[in-house]
Amino acid sequence: ETGEPWKVRNFQTALGNRPDTWWDGEVLPLPDELGTVDAVLVLTWEITDRKLAEEKLRASEERYRCLTQAITSVVWMTDAEGRLLPPQDSWSNYTGQAPAEFSDFGWTKALHPDDRQRVHELWRGATQSRSFYRADYRLWHAPSQAYRHVEARGVPVINPDGSVREWIGKCLDVEDRWQALEQLRESEDRFRQLGDAINQLAWMAHPDGHIHWYNRRWYEYTGTTFEQMEGWGWQSVHDPNSLPDVIRIWKNSLSTGEPFDMVFPLKGADGVFRPFLTRAMPFRDQDGKII
Repeated sequence: ETGEPWKVRNFQTALGNRPDTWWDGEVLPLPDELGTVDAVLVLTWEITDRKLAEEKLRASEERYRCLTQAITSVVWMTDAEGRLLPPQDSWSNYTGQAPAEFSDFGWTKALHPDDRQRVHELWRGATQSRSFYRADYRLWHAPSQAYRHVEARGVPVINPDGSVREWIGKCLDVEDRWQALEQLRESEDRFRQLGDAINQLAWMAHPDGHIHWYNRRWYEYTGTTFEQMEGWGWQSVHDPNSLPDVIRIWKNSLSTGEPFDMVFPLKGADGVFRPFLTRAMPFRDQDGKII
């Protein structure tokens, strides 16, 4: 009726024993010298392979979308130059940033101000060298209205010609672990302050007997340094006559887990030996293993 060409895309027909055959087609009117269409040319070409590839791609993208929703990490993608491009639902849900805010390099505004420059330089270095990206920083968490510690990791996706197509990465929220480590550090600091404040000589050893910490009073009394005392260096301040018995009883405690309890002389910074009552108790974990 109009004389215009007509195109049809993605239609399905049965072809022999292949019921799922996909085609593209085009109908071209053929007018005569008076302009009257008295015939049409119908062209069709099979696109089954392309259609199947598109379906596989859609299924793969759907699986990826479901995976990003299922995991607790913030999953993100950037272009080859490292610019965050929408949509990034995982990033938006965590940071509260809309696409207009995080696109390009706006995502750095969601980082703690003290971390932005350092992280930006790490990211720029990774994208320029096309190497594995790793950074730890504080990221704004919109649901709690606070910055939380995250571990960021990213890898480049390489094209067959060796160029970078995009970057895929994640930010793992480690705030709870960081808080636990911070509390552990505070607890250890309090212990060491207490150990340095007492008037007795105190030390700690690994399960194999390697002493890795002495309190301040030990160094004040012996006039030694940690480098001199670390491990089994304490033997240098023992009376050579009693040292063999000290080593024998100490090794027996290490092998049996029994408390160490013994009196022996220790040499002071003034060169004088004075007797000390030394007691060492094993510290065990929940499974009873000495740690």
